[in-house]
Amino acid sequence: MKVTFTYDEGKDIWCLLNYGKSSMNSKTQTKVYEQLVSFCGENPTKEDVSKFISKYTAENNVNLEEYASRYQSDWDKVSEIYTKIAERVFGVSLESDVTAYLTINSRSPYSIEDGMFFVGVPSWSTKTAMHELWHFYTWYKFGNTWESKTGKENIMKSKKPLLCC
Repeated sequence: MKVTFTYDEGKDIWCLLNYGKSSMNSKTQTKVYEQLVSFCGENPTKEDVSKFISKYTAENNVNLEEYASRYQSDWDKVSEIYTKIAERVFGVSLESDVTAYLTINSRSPYSIEDGMFFVGVPSWSTKTAMHELWHFYTWYKFGNTWESKTGKENIMKSKKPLLCC
């Protein structure tokens, strides 16, 4: 399993629109989403979000390609040992590669089905990737039985995007 860090504006727009306003764990808007609403008003369009991302990254001196490269380099330094430990803990390997999409949002949803998770810029560490991948290992180890073992309903019924805890 390889994790690839990349930036895709369409994914960032999706993350802000779907997880900036609220999530299954919180009704509170993220600070970035509040800034987005201040910039363009309630119910922003994809075009609004695109313009906001450009403004936000320029004003905060965020070069998303540089962050993707740095995050990849940081991850590559620890990925081998992390994978060995996770496989030993769970007794399973991840079936396919995973993409880590950068977002200016502070929430990190993931989708096991789509083999992806989000990481925020500029606040990130390898711990974020480790945490998000833990969701994947949990799914591959326990699948739908995880719900009954933990008593939490609807958490792992599907591999659709879920908000990270």
